Amino acid sequence: MKIGIIIIFHDNENDIDSNLFNNLFNIKNNTHLCLVNNGSKDDTLERLHAIKDKCETTINIVDIKKNKGKDSAIKAGARYLFNQNDLKLIGYLSWNPSVNFNKFKELIRVVEENKESMVKHNTKTLKNKQFQRAIFKNIFSIVEYFEKLIETEQNRSFQN
Repeated sequence: MKIGIIIIFHDNENDIDSNLFNNLFNIKNNTHLCLVNNGSKDDTLERLHAIKDKCETTINIVDIKKNKGKDSAIKAGARYLFNQNDLKLIGYLSWNPSVNFNKFKELIRVVEENKESMVKHNTKTLKNKQFQRAIFKNIFSIVEYFEKLIETEQNRSFQN
């Protein structure tokens, strides 16, 4: 199963080290990456293109000229990924410069290994929500997924 990950950037020019990102994104797997520049006023977009040019994996870049919020950035990235790839699931997160690159690489690996449980989690979440369009029903927050996973593991440990 193919999965897409949207990473949202906003004015992160100084937080993007091309060499570190290139090492991070040169992972051979079925994960498609979409980097969304959400109305940055600095050189974030140029940095993202530099990453794309150096990477062996397929990275898509979506440039939103004016920041209209995280939800708009997610929708723009999701539309692009759904139109360009045959994806069953799309996760998203906002870039946080305090994230350790090794942890982020581990996150990509864990997402790749846990796609089936993510689909189940997303299906349960969908039962409690109503969506305007069917295209967005398979989009989930990676952070929320891991928060639920950690909470579940802590509850199991507590009960045992």
